[in-house]
Amino acid sequence: MNSINEESGEPEKKQSYNRFPTAIISLVNSHLGAGMLGIPLAYAKAGLVPAIIMHILMGLISWFSYYFLTYSSEATGQYSYGDLAEKIFGIGGILVVEICNFSYCFFPLWAYLILIGDFIPSLLRMMGVDESNIFCQRWFIILIVGFFVLQPLSWFRTLDSLKYFSSLGMLSMMLTVIVMIIRFFSPFNEEVDHSH
Repeated sequence: MNSINEESGEPEKKQSYNRFPTAIISLVNSHLGAGMLGIPLAYAKAGLVPAIIMHILMGLISWFSYYFLTYSSEATGQYSYGDLAEKIFGIGGILVVEICNFSYCFFPLWAYLILIGDFIPSLLRMMGVDESNIFCQRWFIILIVGFFVLQPLSWFRTLDSLKYFSSLGMLSMMLTVIVMIIRFFSPFNEEVDHSH
């Protein structure tokens, strides 16, 4: 139950705080997840020097964004995007923040589903599963992952509930990086078919 503000007589909103480790894991996942896919391609297309300059520039822009968000939160006492936007910009600010949050979550989710739909069937075919098998159909994999993995995860009320899944995701990314580094420094085995 919300408490009543003695000065205004209106109910006070409770601020929910994620614990620090959960916030760090979520931040690392959101940055590394997309970065592992996009940064190598950006470096390959732009070239080393322009890519490093852009990387530094984007880092500075991110730092300024986090700085201003933190400063605004401390100055207003609002610790969620919606409450902060309402306090600073009014109702229009809430709408813009909600559209941005929706876009930030929804469109990468599409991209990940497409990647999963491409990756899992090709992995199964490499393991010898027949191409006509339903598990090698892209649409089926996307449907199964969407309904039986992503939808139940979206039912949690807070980000703190996803801490175990976020930790698993971060460990998976670390394993991927380690495998990529080992693979980079080890020569290909000529006896293995790499055509897949």
